[in-house]
Amino acid sequence: MNNKKFLIISVLVAIVGFTALSFYNSNSKSNRNEAVDSDVLIKPHSPSKGIATAPVTIVEFLDPECESCRAMHPIVQNLLKEYEGKVRLVIRYMPFHRNSMFVSTALEEAKEQGKFEEALNILFENQPIWGDHHNPRPELIPGYLEAVGIPKQTLDPGALLSKHQSKIEIDRKDGELLGISSTPTFFVNGVKLETIGYEPIKQAIEKALKEL
Repeated sequence: MNNKKFLIISVLVAIVGFTALSFYNSNSKSNRNEAVDSDVLIKPHSPSKGIATAPVTIVEFLDPECESCRAMHPIVQNLLKEYEGKVRLVIRYMPFHRNSMFVSTALEEAKEQGKFEEALNILFENQPIWGDHHNPRPELIPGYLEAVGIPKQTLDPGALLSKHQSKIEIDRKDGELLGISSTPTFFVNGVKLETIGYEPIKQAIEKALKEL
């Protein structure tokens, strides 16, 4: 009799445990797929590309010194061309590397001078040189940016930090609030992507367009 009771109790405990685990996994998956409020994802200072009325918005948290961000850059640009008029890209900074804060403030200065896209392109192009993790050379950055029309005298590191650091810190804090621990991290219409690459982003765009 005692063995029978023990067996029944064990089965009940197992059922309750399985039910709780299933609910937890379902709830966790739901939370991962829940759209983040645009007020958290997009700030007035955020650089963007594409029309403001585009039905799909991609928000990318990037680090300009991040090699994966450099690798994803042409992929994202190609998707913007592929879905021209339907997709807008918004950039947020997540400075994890040694020189990322300086470079991010330099990009903000470039944006102020109407040269953000050109600046980001040339910095990613030359990232293996100035952002070499074993021998970084951030002193080369003003020269690269001067080549796209940004005067060197506007790129003093101390002046850039004083002028633009607060905006980068807003991005960093929002990224921490969202649990971002690596770059690049993408959100499509507020939904965080668990994997990156051409196909995952394209599928997310198509899904967002179908849901309109």
